[in-house]
Amino acid sequence: MDALFARVVEQQGATPFGRVLDAGTGKHSLEFVCGLATTAWTAVTGDNGEVEYLQAQLGQNIRPQDRLIMGNWANPELLRGEVFDVVLADYLLGAVERVAPYFQEELLARLRPHVGHRLYLIGLEPLPLAAQSPGARALLDLHHLADVTRVLTGEPRYREYPQAWVEKALARTGFSVVDT
Repeated sequence: MDALFARVVEQQGATPFGRVLDAGTGKHSLEFVCGLATTAWTAVTGDNGEVEYLQAQLGQNIRPQDRLIMGNWANPELLRGEVFDVVLADYLLGAVERVAPYFQEELLARLRPHVGHRLYLIGLEPLPLAAQSPGARALLDLHHLADVTRVLTGEPRYREYPQAWVEKALARTGFSVVDT
């Protein structure tokens, strides 16, 4: 288990995960959710091809009570009225730009009614514009290359937000930040 998900497990402690919503699923987060002791899980992706890919990769781990669905959080009908014990938003804030541009703040408000007990929001501080060392410069160059590749293939870039902005947006939508 990677360090980020180990931190989620640590924060959850002895509290059961219960019903889990993986609000922006991908193979990495869904493998994590499949490994948890849940009563059921729902995983949402904005990419229909991702649903097919995940079913092919993890189908043996999908129980009858679990759901893998394609949806867009900009749709107010998506999971209307459903509440989950735990909501996992693993890099969702940055990735939502691909399917709902400029929807980041609305996304947090949109997720709020689905959170019964805890929201685990995993993200990335935006990378700096310049690097001081050759190694850091190489990593920045790789990141920029990935961005250029996305643009050239018609995919939008990820739009990460600074932690301070995220914490203010969470507070505006009724969340209390317990740990970072």
